[in-house]
Amino acid sequence: MTRRILLAFAFLAPAFFCARAEEILPAEEEKPAPAAAEPTASESPKVAEKPAPTWHHPPVALPEDGVADIFVIPIKDEIGKTNLYVLRRGLKKAISSGAEVVVLEMDTPGGRADIMLEMMEAVDNFHGRTIAFVKKEAMSAGALICAATQEIYFAPKSVIGAAAVIQSSGEDIPHTLKTKIDSYFDAKLRAITAENPRRADVLRAMMQEDYVLEIGGVKIKDKGSLLSRTADEAMVLYGEPPTPLLGSGIYKSVEDLAKAEYGEGHYALHRYEMTWSETAAMYMEKVAPVLMGIGFLCLVIEFYTPGFGLPGIAGISLLVIVFLSNYIAGLAGNEPLLVFGLGLLLVLLELFLLPGIMVLAITGVILMVGSLVWSLGDVWPKTGGGFEFNGDRLMSATFQVLLAVFAAMALFAVLYRFLPKRLFLAHLVLEGASGNAPATQPVAEPVASPSFPAPGTTGRAVTDLRPSGTVVIEGVQYEATLTVGFAQSGQPVTVVGRKDFQLLVKLG
Repeated sequence: MTRRILLAFAFLAPAFFCARAEEILPAEEEKPAPAAAEPTASESPKVAEKPAPTWHHPPVALPEDGVADIFVIPIKDEIGKTNLYVLRRGLKKAISSGAEVVVLEMDTPGGRADIMLEMMEAVDNFHGRTIAFVKKEAMSAGALICAATQEIYFAPKSVIGAAAVIQSSGEDIPHTLKTKIDSYFDAKLRAITAENPRRADVLRAMMQEDYVLEIGGVKIKDKGSLLSRTADEAMVLYGEPPTPLLGSGIYKSVEDLAKAEYGEGHYALHRYEMTWSETAAMYMEKVAPVLMGIGFLCLVIEFYTPGFGLPGIAGISLLVIVFLSNYIAGLAGNEPLLVFGLGLLLVLLELFLLPGIMVLAITGVILMVGSLVWSLGDVWPKTGGGFEFNGDRLMSATFQVLLAVFAAMALFAVLYRFLPKRLFLAHLVLEGASGNAPATQPVAEPVASPSFPAPGTTGRAVTDLRPSGTVVIEGVQYEATLTVGFAQSGQPVTVVGRKDFQLLVKLG
């Protein structure tokens, strides 16, 4: 009997306990989530982390035609006149072509501060969107040129900074002078970064060793160093709302930047290619004032002497070289070239076809001088037509040209006073052109005359009269001036009067 009871219990016990488990334990899917464990004495409560701040570039509007014309100008190697010429000419081409965006593709270790300032001012002449794209580096003066643009973008691993002003020899500037320069650049930076005050602070940290840069309680630069930043560091966010320290984005190339900003098919890239002529213009520009002075001197001598010879050819050639050097360098447009050509044409008409009138020659010289001032004065085209004049540069150009003219006149006065007149002029004028070449018939030696011949006396021209020269009357040579027109050697002339120690004659 006992054995039967034990067997029955063995079979019924598992079913009993399973039923109890189903009653006590809830189903798996209805199991409630476990409560958070209470921190122990040795553990501190966890604080929820704030999401990392983010920043996105504001959307860029497309032009009305749906395609943004982007003009890329390279700024490379050491900052000097070549860069200035390239920038000016590139900006003028961008303005003339109606481009909406100009990108300065920067790869420079820095350079001259005076050229840098001119380049910063040149950027202001473009009224569209201006971008600096740091391809490899934009150090020293290059960093400040970047500051003149509206936005700064970077290529990966590019760098910017260390913009302290030093002497051309690499030595530090004396403290007092450096203080003045830093104060000036502070004002300049505030003026060009009025819409982005943080940029002025960052650039000040790049220029001034003792400046402390702190944004939103975060110290970025302490005393004793100059700030420099990589592309990634320039994009670090600071402040409230969080915005990048200096950059607007990082892209591998200008093409990638354009594609990201405007979209595939909605932009057109135009690259400015620097030519050998612009490099040559850099060297010609250095000697431009000297060439102008010599050119004007040659023209003065040419107008004083009869005939057209070496002085005239040399003077016109030198002025043409000066003008073309400025035109090639991007300082002039087509209009000054046309004005210069018109002035040159009037001078040539005076010399070869209508000598003695002087009105044509004077007008021509005024036009040539005016075109030189125009080309040196850096006249900028306006979008939609017209021009913009820079008053300071125009005054500087006028002073430069007038100085060359006065220097030429003073030098001519010295040469005329102290050198033998006839010998001096004989070496300067081509004999064949001036009429001083040996004639087929020998000319008698001048004979002194006790008095001048009476009006109505006839003779012949010994040299060309343009309008002055030499005539022979009754076997005696006189200095004479033709009242109207031009006379060739050998033509008959008639005395009509006398002025000072010269005869006044007419043809026939």
